[in-house]
Amino acid sequence: MKKWKFDKISLQLPTGAIPATGEIELSYKGEVKVCIQCSHFVPASMSRLSATGQDTKSGVTFQIPQGVIVRSSSDGSMTIKPLKTMIFYPVKDKNPIRIEHHLKNIKCYGFGSTRYGGSDVHLQPYPNLDINLVEPGQINAVLTIESSSGYPSTSVALADESCAILSMVNRCPIGWVMKEAFNASGEAIETHLQEVNKNFPILSPMTSFDSPSMIEFVEKSYQGYSSNLVSFGLNVLIDYYCRSHTETTAEVKYLFASIFMESFKFNWAANISGYQPQTKANGLIKGFKANPSDAHMQSFEQLLVGACNHIGFPAVVSSGGAPGTFSFIDDRNCIFHSGLSSAHQHGHPSSWPHIKTELESIFDQIDNILLRLVGYVGEYFPVSYHGHYAPKKIP
Repeated sequence: MKKWKFDKISLQLPTGAIPATGEIELSYKGEVKVCIQCSHFVPASMSRLSATGQDTKSGVTFQIPQGVIVRSSSDGSMTIKPLKTMIFYPVKDKNPIRIEHHLKNIKCYGFGSTRYGGSDVHLQPYPNLDINLVEPGQINAVLTIESSSGYPSTSVALADESCAILSMVNRCPIGWVMKEAFNASGEAIETHLQEVNKNFPILSPMTSFDSPSMIEFVEKSYQGYSSNLVSFGLNVLIDYYCRSHTETTAEVKYLFASIFMESFKFNWAANISGYQPQTKANGLIKGFKANPSDAHMQSFEQLLVGACNHIGFPAVVSSGGAPGTFSFIDDRNCIFHSGLSSAHQHGHPSSWPHIKTELESIFDQIDNILLRLVGYVGEYFPVSYHGHYAPKKIP
């Protein structure tokens, strides 16, 4: 996809510095590869190294703070996997007003633009790209953050926060693999590369595939996301949420959805509820009591219902034979303790006809939880394994 060549490179190995030449390459799926040519053989090693280099003709330089040699040959050639790569361009004006983030695992069309987090934010696909032909993991869209008065320091994390919300919207992990900063004259100032190895197809986003809808969704959710990010561990919740949708085995989907619920109720109990944590001898929390004098700790279901009611999602505990809101708990326990769903214990030859209904239910409940946590108000598309694709609305 993109390549930079350097005729003067210094590799900093544990044994000392080695001169070399080479190039940095970014593939269309976000793989970052550094191909090096030295004067002698250097054995492949998992030992950390660093590297700096320059193209003496153009003045472009690079830095690799950490990397490892993953392949080496007797002719002195080698391949390095960098953990992070920074490329710098020789321009006088180094004040960025626009930063473009090249995204993978997203499908969108059209141009979407809005403003939040103190900056103008745009989302658009690559030109002349047919989103129906996009491969899983392909870099195919650009998230641009800009400000005519200069890139505000408070916006440094804005791209990562936007990617987290876009991941939620698309029910799939989305991240940037290349970040390019530009000055007011449109000159490139620096490029940052980070490899993202997660390659997933987008199957059922919360909104349509058009960029205006997606970026509007992010704008509506940004303030609530920022407010609840720490207390509810939102990035972890979104990661579990995406994994529950990208996994292909029903039981594994169910496990990640259940872990989402575990994490959600734990963060509420530990950070918001005021309940008293009860610890084991090794200091790990084993549960919570609503009051120190209570004889018993709160059950998983009680904590989950309390957390849901706190954020405005009505829920009740099962009682006296009457079912509660969360019917997924029985199957969750079966899968956790036996590796199989309850359908197998009941003698059914296949678990899918039973578990798909439970998956729809728990996904719908998680959608309600997440959308309330980020403060989103409006329509969204639920997940359906029965062909019901009508939008729902929050609240």
